[in-house]
Amino acid sequence: MRARVLIASGLLAVLGVAALPVGGSTVAQAHAVLVSTTPPADSTLARAPDHVGLTFAQPVLDLGTRMEVTGPGGVASRGAPQVSGASVSQGLVAGLGPGRYQVLWRVTSADGHPVSGEFDFSVTGSAGNATGTGAPAGPGTGQTANGGRGSDQWPMWVLIGALAALAAGAIVTLRRRRRPGSTPRRETGSARQA
Repeated sequence: MRARVLIASGLLAVLGVAALPVGGSTVAQAHAVLVSTTPPADSTLARAPDHVGLTFAQPVLDLGTRMEVTGPGGVASRGAPQVSGASVSQGLVAGLGPGRYQVLWRVTSADGHPVSGEFDFSVTGSAGNATGTGAPAGPGTGQTANGGRGSDQWPMWVLIGALAALAAGAIVTLRRRRRPGSTPRRETGSARQA
């Protein structure tokens, strides 16, 4: 009877852990989702902006935030990015010329997972004060959660595999102990003396 209870408990533990990724998907959904960029991704501006910005669906952490803007003249970002709730802003050097600029960014979601991406914009005129307006980020932002969902979930699959291996080991051990007709032999007093 005890063996059946142990086997049933092991199987229930494995099934319970196997159901966790379904409930655990809320953790993956808690990653910061980029809503808009300033200037809009793939936009063309008449004058260079004085900053670039990101807006997320939920607040992000200041920890680990990076934003680098590069263009025809090299690095165009100035100072550290500023985080305010769900917005991140990066100042640009003065006097940016015409050309295509690439923004590489990395933020930390409220759940602690890093999220990164990139977007481009072009400038046709000389330096000015045309920051553009936020627009939906869309697929041009190159947003990626670190490693995607598969690698975010790998620890859960390792745990499931470990629990399954433990349950299988317990079953094998219990079956070996309970084989019919294989009762352990006890040494008698005369066998010990011989």
